[in-house]
Amino acid sequence: MQSRCENTKLSGFVASGRGVGAKTVQAQQALIQEVIGEEPYPGTLNILLDQPVLLKKAHKLDLKGKLFGVTATINSVPCLLYRFNYTPLHVLEVISTVHLRNELNLIDGSEVEISVSKEHIVKPSNWRCRLWQLFYMDRLEAYYHDNMHQVFTSKCLKFMHKKVCQSKKEFK
Repeated sequence: MQSRCENTKLSGFVASGRGVGAKTVQAQQALIQEVIGEEPYPGTLNILLDQPVLLKKAHKLDLKGKLFGVTATINSVPCLLYRFNYTPLHVLEVISTVHLRNELNLIDGSEVEISVSKEHIVKPSNWRCRLWQLFYMDRLEAYYHDNMHQVFTSKCLKFMHKKVCQSKKEFK
């Protein structure tokens, strides 16, 4: 799954999600299987990175063309990374052919290292980094545990995302 280009190492930790990733894997199983070459485990692993990261649109993961993923490894196990639209830049969903929590003996808070090709990573713009610092610096888990914070930031990020996409082609 991993390309032969130079890789970037990302550090993060495991967090419990809301079960949305499992529904996505089930709904998009055929497309995901095309990318990873085997049947995916029917769930995802949620990772909170220690920095904001943008993923390029490498592999289409849904028929509408709204969900894209990139190949990577997590603690040396091949996987597929993706992020839902409007999710904070430090939150990643990880799809694999194995149950990663069991395979790697992970629990919430376990540290992980993700290796992803540099060609699949885009440096966030300065304003995106500043927004991320404002909302999430030292509050990485706020996205999952603070409902009002989630509603406010989601609406703000949707607005800002639309403005950026109208003026820049940052993801191509």
